[in-house]
Amino acid sequence: MSYGDYLEQPTYLLFLKVDDENRQISRASAIPDEYSWQSLFARDGNDLEIHYRTILTELGTGSGLIPVIFRSRAYPYADLIARDKANLDIFWLRDESLEDTASLPNPDVLAAEIAEDLQAALEQFGEIAEDLQVS
Repeated sequence: MSYGDYLEQPTYLLFLKVDDENRQISRASAIPDEYSWQSLFARDGNDLEIHYRTILTELGTGSGLIPVIFRSRAYPYADLIARDKANLDIFWLRDESLEDTASLPNPDVLAAEIAEDLQAALEQFGEIAEDLQVS
């Protein structure tokens, strides 16, 4: 399994977590409750693995943006757990160089970088949408 393949799994989980955060501030969700971030917490072990695979499979079916995001192969839990940093706690993503607020970039620089990243992501989603229409 490549690093890119491994990175897909935390991306799906992060997508579910962001959806959960949006639900908490009363934003509508396209994710059914039975496949939401919260649905993962009542499970562990094999039940968690089976439920996570079900989420990937069910959210990857149908039409619309959600199935496009989740339509992918699901990697075995054993493969993920065998890799470094398989823990779902994403504390290791923190950039320790930004702990000192005096060294933070100016807000306009951060905003420009975020806008650039979002524009690139929108372009990629546009290409995916075009490919899906051609198919």
